[in-house]
Amino acid sequence: MGSIPARSGLVTAFDELPPFHPLNDDDVRSYLHKAVDFISDYYKSVESMPVLPSVKPGYLRDELGASPPVHPAPFDIAMKELRASVVPGMTHWASPNFFAFFPATNSAAAIAGDLIASAMNTVGFTWQAAPAATEMEVLALDWLAQLLRLPRSFMNRTGASRGTGGSVILGTTSEAMLVTLAAAPPFPPGQRLTTASTR
Repeated sequence: MGSIPARSGLVTAFDELPPFHPLNDDDVRSYLHKAVDFISDYYKSVESMPVLPSVKPGYLRDELGASPPVHPAPFDIAMKELRASVVPGMTHWASPNFFAFFPATNSAAAIAGDLIASAMNTVGFTWQAAPAATEMEVLALDWLAQLLRLPRSFMNRTGASRGTGGSVILGTTSEAMLVTLAAAPPFPPGQRLTTASTR
């Protein structure tokens, strides 16, 4: 997406390609303005779009090509392909006509936050890798524990001292299940898991 297909299967020599500057100041500003305009236009028009797409499996391969692109292309081409090929293949969870599963879980603040987090390249797998991100996660979960009126033993911090509890924000249900299984106590020897129907 966003690239001109190869011609006759020939790869352009590296010295013929323009210099690669992924964080050029002018490009960052221009691309973000275009992305924000796209997002705003999308939310204004999403109600008029069919909630479920009428595409068939493999449609994007036919539209964008089966082979990877070789030549770079302007950002505007990527935006054009996004509008013409990707949006028509989406199930529009943000549509007010969508009633399946659960409602869209984002907001204007969340969308802006995603843009900022992406720009800052936040990788928070250790405290040192992103101190502010780690501290914000700990603080937000302590706030949540207080809002839920959980005992202080659930807190990361209790006043000036370290608490006995705390947790992390998991990105997916799969992560949550993995952590739950890893944290579960082992079954005593000779005991096996039973279901309610076999008890």
